[in-house]
Amino acid sequence: MDPEKAPIFSPSDWMWLIEMAIGLVVIVLLSIVFKKAATLIHKKTAHKGKGWKRTIDKIVHTPLQIALWGFGIAYVIDIASTHFGLEVVTKYIRPTKTAFVVACFGWIILRWIKEAFKHLARKSEKLGIAPGTVYTMNKLVSFVFSILMGLIIFQIFGMNIGPLLAIGGIGVAGLAYAGKDIFANFFGGAMLHFTRTFSIGDEIVIPSKNNFEGEVRDIGWYTTMVEDYYRRPVYFPNALFSHEQVINESRRSHRRIKETFSIRYDDSPNLEKIIDEVKQKVGAHPDVDNTQSFSITFSKFGDYGLDFFMYLLVHKMGYIKFLRVKQEILFIVQDVVQKYGAEFCYPTTNVNLIQTPPTLPR
Repeated sequence: MDPEKAPIFSPSDWMWLIEMAIGLVVIVLLSIVFKKAATLIHKKTAHKGKGWKRTIDKIVHTPLQIALWGFGIAYVIDIASTHFGLEVVTKYIRPTKTAFVVACFGWIILRWIKEAFKHLARKSEKLGIAPGTVYTMNKLVSFVFSILMGLIIFQIFGMNIGPLLAIGGIGVAGLAYAGKDIFANFFGGAMLHFTRTFSIGDEIVIPSKNNFEGEVRDIGWYTTMVEDYYRRPVYFPNALFSHEQVINESRRSHRRIKETFSIRYDDSPNLEKIIDEVKQKVGAHPDVDNTQSFSITFSKFGDYGLDFFMYLLVHKMGYIKFLRVKQEILFIVQDVVQKYGAEFCYPTTNVNLIQTPPTLPR
């Protein structure tokens, strides 16, 4: 063909423009489809209360639109740079497209995590989880996921993340050694939340702390606040509960009454009758569990009287009611002892004076 009669523009000169135009049209169409789909999802989930499903359109729509248009712009730049021979731009624009899409999908997951923890916070009271715990877990999960997404994006750009992981590992090791108490308390708090050794409102006893007793008021990630019976807040580091014995009084099935009574030796003829009647009347008390250990027996000849021993279990109840039930049982014992004319003995000492006749003077 005569060069003078050749067309001014060959198909190769304008084909790249067609590719760009087709790409932009496809992106516009997909954007419209995503928007319509988000509207449809919103209508179908609007009646599902306050759960995260109601906000799924809000979670997904914006990141998808940004990912779509970002990918489209990178696609256009990629075609243009290839046509004009800009190899430097082409080298970085292609991994940028992948990284942009990965980042937007990571953004979707982060938004979903945020909404899921919001939903959990609204139900935290029913689940027995402190709102502060939910907030902390949200931040922790989001932080860890963001770090993972950052490492993936670095890998997409061809960066060697090995040195970063090594430096990070050394830094974490140094930080862990410097803040070992902090980490011990943090993981101790995590174990309390997962194992539920005790919950807020439970009464606990810590034998290693001079039998400290109190009611759990708050379980944090670093400390647990227990209110003693003087209504003073006492804070214990969570690491304590991973290696110390804790007695959960609120989860007991019974309460114990263990007493020893002593009557005079002069009342020994009525001792057996007293024990039998006490056993009968105490066993008939509605709060005493006769299916458990129950014993009222003569135990020993004491230094000052005849001792009989009472051991029994009453059904689970609050401490104030337990004191009232114990009082009723002690009154039963007192009434039976007095019925037979007997008396409780107490430490006494008899001094017998020996009188000798006076010595006559010689």
